[in-house]
Amino acid sequence: MLAGKNRLLLQNEHGWELLAWRDADLVGPDQWRLRGLLRGLNGSPIGPATVGSQVVLVDVNLLQVGLTEDEIGVELFWQAGMANVQTAVCADRAGRPWRVGHLRAEIQDQQVQVSWTARGEIFSNNWERADVSRSPQFDVRTYQNADETRHPTQSVAAISFPLGEYDAISVAEIGADQRRGEWVSIQLPSP
Repeated sequence: MLAGKNRLLLQNEHGWELLAWRDADLVGPDQWRLRGLLRGLNGSPIGPATVGSQVVLVDVNLLQVGLTEDEIGVELFWQAGMANVQTAVCADRAGRPWRVGHLRAEIQDQQVQVSWTARGEIFSNNWERADVSRSPQFDVRTYQNADETRHPTQSVAAISFPLGEYDAISVAEIGADQRRGEWVSIQLPSP
């Protein structure tokens, strides 16, 4: 599954999600049932897809366009085969940090202990191996009755505070270029 031979791009309400599957069963003409999904590969946006959503099989026929750093954010002209010329702007969403994983909160001695896991660049789809090639930074925001509190940038994937001080927490990783990844949020336990 992680070897890349069974991947597809699925258009959903958040963009294009890259996913892989373990088993595929033909259930009708041009209809497949995929099982053992591995979703959100390479930090792609996970979201609901409707019946009839566009799907692109990722195989040797799909060409990857190489862009230079100077071409990111610039309107470029594109043409595939004999199709009409179109313009597009690459926002380099894939270059943003990935969502943190395993955001959890536990109560210990009247303190809420919150922790999460950074997803690295080298072992991005493997929760077991740490990516020691970098020192991630995190933006942490807590909420109490819809009032937001911004905390100093974290270099450790954990934070604690008194039980009942906040209702919810959101965490996003900050990239080397200071762009933030997608926010991950959870409700916090109450006393």
